[in-house]
Amino acid sequence: MTSIHKSRLLLTAALAVASSILTGCQGGSNNATVEGSVLVDGDLATSGTVVFNPADGKGSIASGQIFKNGNYSVGIGKGDLSKPVASSLPSGDYVVTVSITGPSTGTVGEGGPPLAGPSLIAAKYNSTSTTDLKYTVKPGKNVIDLQLEGAAAADPSLEAIDPAEEAPAGETPAAEAPATEAPAETAPPAEAPPADAPAADSPAEGGPAVDAPAAPSAPAAEVNP
Repeated sequence: MTSIHKSRLLLTAALAVASSILTGCQGGSNNATVEGSVLVDGDLATSGTVVFNPADGKGSIASGQIFKNGNYSVGIGKGDLSKPVASSLPSGDYVVTVSITGPSTGTVGEGGPPLAGPSLIAAKYNSTSTTDLKYTVKPGKNVIDLQLEGAAAADPSLEAIDPAEEAPAGETPAAEAPATEAPAETAPPAEAPPADAPAADSPAEGGPAVDAPAAPSAPAAEVNP
C-alpha cells in the first residue's frame, strides 16, 4: 500500500469521525422531517418561529417559520423550509420553543431596526427551561401540531378588568360609594310640669336666690260662748 493510499484512507476516516461528531447523539444523521400546525387558544397562528432544541443539549437545533396558513416545518441549516422533505433533522428527543409577537411598536433609535412587538403567547414557550413542549422525533415523516396558550390566558394581569371592581382614577364606582350618614337624633322635647305643681322661685338676676317669706296665717275665728 503506497503512502498516498494510506493518506487517503486516514483522511476519509477523519472526515467520518468529524461527521459523526457534528450530527451529535440525536439520530446519527438527518433522517427525519417535522411539520405541523400552530394554534394559539384554538386559532391558527399566522407568523412566528418554531425551534426544536436537542433535549440533551448536543447537536444542532432545527428551526423554521410559521406560515400565514398556520403551518410550519423545521430543519437544520438554511435548507428549503417551505418543503419539509428538504428540511430534515436527526431523529431523537427535542424540547420545542416558540416565538410569536404582535406588530412592532417602534424602532431602535432614529432609522434603526424595528422593535419586537408584544408576545402573543405565554412566556413559558420562550425558554427551553420552562416550555412544556417535548417530543420524540422518529425517523421519517413526523406531523406535530403545537397547541399554545395565549399571553392573556397565562398572565392574569392581562385579563380584562371588571369596571365594577376598578374605576378610573379620580372616579368612585357606584358600588363602592360611601353610605350616607344618618342625621343626628333629635332630643325629645322637655315634658311640661303638671298644672298643679308649685312654680319655682326665680332668683334675681345676678344675685343669690332668696326664699320668699311665708304668707301670714289668718287669726283664728272667735267662738261665742
